[in-house]
Amino acid sequence: MDLIGETDSIDALLPPAIARKAENLGVTKTNLPLPQLVALAMLAGAFISFGAMFSTVVTADASMSPGLSRLLGGFTFSLGLVLVVVGGGAELFTGNTLIVVALASRRVSLTALLRNWGIKRPPHRYPTKCSRPPRLAGRRSARR
Repeated sequence: MDLIGETDSIDALLPPAIARKAENLGVTKTNLPLPQLVALAMLAGAFISFGAMFSTVVTADASMSPGLSRLLGGFTFSLGLVLVVVGGGAELFTGNTLIVVALASRRVSLTALLRNWGIKRPPHRYPTKCSRPPRLAGRRSARR
């Protein structure tokens, strides 16, 4: 087993190999097409919601002791997280924060990072009247 090399399995890696793996994953995540990124984000939200709902159902049972209820609630909520990890690579924001590693190594641009985080939208895609600077009510054009 090579601890420094790239592997596709879950292995114990040294910090430089972990950084390279995070860079490669960051590049892959920023190159996802927008429809796929939105679908995976919605899927992750559904998985987390499913775990939260299941946890609420379990902890709402008044016949259980409070300690057992909380323990089972924690187990059932983690089911949502397990579904995110196992269920098709759903995109949670917490997993996308490591794209900063690829940004620091200059393998992705800031625009690609912000697009992935949902902060920056392409201005030509959604033209609105709000994209122009507002005219002040009391000012008149100087070219009359």
